[in-house]
Amino acid sequence: LLGNPLTMLLGLPALLWCLWAGIVQRRRDTLAVFVLYAASLGFWIIAAKPVQFYYHYLLPSCFLLIALALALDALWQRGKRRLPIAALVASCALFGWFYPILSAAPLEGPGSFAHWMWLDSWR
Repeated sequence: LLGNPLTMLLGLPALLWCLWAGIVQRRRDTLAVFVLYAASLGFWIIAAKPVQFYYHYLLPSCFLLIALALALDALWQRGKRRLPIAALVASCALFGWFYPILSAAPLEGPGSFAHWMWLDSWR
């Protein structure tokens, strides 16, 4: 289980937008998503596990993606369609790029998996 880096990063400002829309625009749906993300993230943070894996973050990531969908839909409804389309296209492209790792496809050699390691801390 591996999250799409683009949607995970875009979801963070989308969460802030959900909080803003919930308070300023009095949208209960966006505020609920923000609160549910925060609550589920709290459970993930206090889990007494010495090692954390992405699947432990599965529930918060679902709320993160809902926040992203709500934020992109708000842009779409206001006629600003380039960013939602770009986010969708880029997300699909990253999925395609990560597909060999996600599908456990045979790789070229023993160290070829390092091609997908963007950060030194991943090595």
